[in-house]
Amino acid sequence: EALRAHMLAAIGGAIDAADALRRSGVAYVEFAVANPGRLRTRFHPAIGGGGGEASPAEAAAYDVLLAGIRGANAGRSLDTGQAALLALSAWAPMHGLAALAVDRQLEGKGLATTDAVKLAEMLTRGR
Repeated sequence: EALRAHMLAAIGGAIDAADALRRSGVAYVEFAVANPGRLRTRFHPAIGGGGGEASPAEAAAYDVLLAGIRGANAGRSLDTGQAALLALSAWAPMHGLAALAVDRQLEGKGLATTDAVKLAEMLTRGR
């Protein structure tokens, strides 16, 4: 629920649906960097999930992302499968970046863990 709340707070000042989607991705990475244990326990297969049913907190955060996908594609006819694929394509790079930061893999590349947020901003803006 805390992740969902952080994502919703981030999209509060969005100028449009695409901006809200970008902000929710960056917020995901921000939350992971600030709460590394939560990211690890949520997605580690032996601890909290990773392949099974989503927890209520994960589902709530996914719903924010899915709403962003639908909003950014307003006027286009998206079926459930298309929306899910778009949501996954938005989530995967943010989750991967968050995991790299939490596992301190960025440090070996001369970056700080906190640089993950800057990288997320770059990714969501296409630069």
